[in-house]
Parts: sequence; structure tokens; C-alpha cells
Amino acid sequence: MFAIFYGFCFNKELYYKPYIFIEDKTLIIDLHIHSDMNPDCHLSATQIIQHVQEAGLDGIAFTNNHPYNPEDIEKIRQEGERLGVKTFFGYEITTKIARLVFFLPKPFDVFEKYGWSISTSETLDTQQVIDSITEEEGCCIISHPFDKRNQVVCGDRIFSLRDFDAIEVVNFRCQKGFNDMAVEAAYNMRVSSVGGSDASNNFDEIGQVGTTFKNPVETQQDLIREIKGGDIWAVEIGVKHKYVSSSRGQGPHRYDGRPDGRHRGGSRRYDGGGRGRDGRNNGYQRRQGSYNRQNEGE
Repeated sequence: MFAIFYGFCFNKELYYKPYIFIEDKTLIIDLHIHSDMNPDCHLSATQIIQHVQEAGLDGIAFTNNHPYNPEDIEKIRQEGERLGVKTFFGYEITTKIARLVFFLPKPFDVFEKYGWSISTSETLDTQQVIDSITEEEGCCIISHPFDKRNQVVCGDRIFSLRDFDAIEVVNFRCQKGFNDMAVEAAYNMRVSSVGGSDASNNFDEIGQVGTTFKNPVETQQDLIREIKGGDIWAVEIGVKHKYVSSSRGQGPHRYDGRPDGRHRGGSRRYDGGGRGRDGRNNGYQRRQGSYNRQNEGE
């Protein structure tokens, strides 16, 4: 059996491929998950690793909203090694116009160094935070940018940002229409796309979506290098989203961050932003059928 990822991706000549076959060595990692290392989350980090293993994923990236305790990281890494699950550690932070998921070579002390605080994070200048992450040799992802569940909705303001590395285009807890808008943004900005469950209080959300990595990933530095390199795809794993309706009970529509609720319509030409992938893969591939993976083919 082989798994097919439907969607679109680009090679250097920017041609359309309706599907790709995934090689045995390809990794699938959930890049966005919350655990009881955060005060407002009740999922045990060690139990999350067990569910990741049972779901057949290769790895998990915890995305804390608070600074890590080094002892917690060591305990979780040991559990991951015991079960054969790769573990990585990042952050999710809300800034003035966007929510950011980011990974650093050493996931410590960044909040203290830059004076960041969860309680005041929504006042942080988004571009300055992205620039600081780049300065620390980390990588930065714009997470669920069109999701109206958030107090801060990035919307079309994403096109004003620069030097980030990827857009989260598959978030299991997002309404599909909001994910589709993120796919469109990644396509237009020529940046890489990733997927994450965003699980926080339900183990059933684990193992439904993720990010495929073409090259080996063993360390935090490897993860950062590959996200920056762009040989990654967001993927759904043969199941439906947990579609979350908007607070007003209406369907998704493009939001451009205007405080009075007006929305920008029509098409728009884009000529900058992101880290211009120049033909690297964009969008997401929808996984159908078996979890087994075989060699790439056409």
C-alpha cells in the first residue's frame, strides 16, 4: 500500500503536481501541540508522547506559552527516546497582529533576554519578534493566521510581514475555510507550509494532521534547518477536521485586520514578504488511505 498526499507543491520549475508519493524515510511530525507544561492545559506531556506513538507519527513539537523548566524537557526527552518518538520544544506567542510558533537551538531564557511576557505579549511588535527569533538563529511560523477563534486575527496583515519561515496551513482545530485561506497566503508568498494539531485538552486531536519532512531530523537544530530549508509539507492523515465555527455562526471569509469589521474582497497581487521560497513546495497534501509509505513516484 502507498499513501498519496493530494494538493499542490512546486519544484524549481514551478510546475503543478497533483500528488506525491512519500518515501519510507519521510518523517511526519506534529509541529503544534500544548501540554500541562502550560498552566491552562491539562494534557500530560508523557501521555501525549504515548498517543503520538500509537497514532504512528514520528515526532512531536511542544509549543509552550510559558518558559520551559529544563528538568521537564529532560524528562520528556527520555520518555520520547524510550518510545521511539522524536521530541522538540518551541513556543507559541501572541503578538500585536499575529500568533507565532517558533523554535530556537536552545529553548531557554528567550523571554527574559528580550523582556517578553505572556501577560503583555499582545503589545509586542510582530516584526520585531520575528527579527529577534532570526537573530537567535531560530525559525518562525505564522500559526493559523485566519482563525477567528483568536483575539488577535492576523488575516491579510500577514502580507505585511517579512523574514518568517512558514505558514501553518493545516490546523486540526481550525475551520477548513480558515485553513484554505492560509494555503492561499502560503501559495502567494512562496513560503513553506506546515501542519499541527494545536491539541490542548483532547487526546483525540493527536495524530490527525502533521508536517512531513523529506530529510532526517534528529535534533532541535535539524528541525530548524529543515523548516528554513523548505522541504516540508503540511498533511492531513485521512480524517476530517474538527471544524470550529466562527463566534457569529457564519462561514469563513477573508479578514484583513480592520477593527470596524470591514473586509477586503477581490483578488490582490503580492510581491514580497516571507522568505520567498522561489519555487519551494507550498500548500498542503491531503492524505488518503493507508498509513504505509513507499518510494516517491510519478
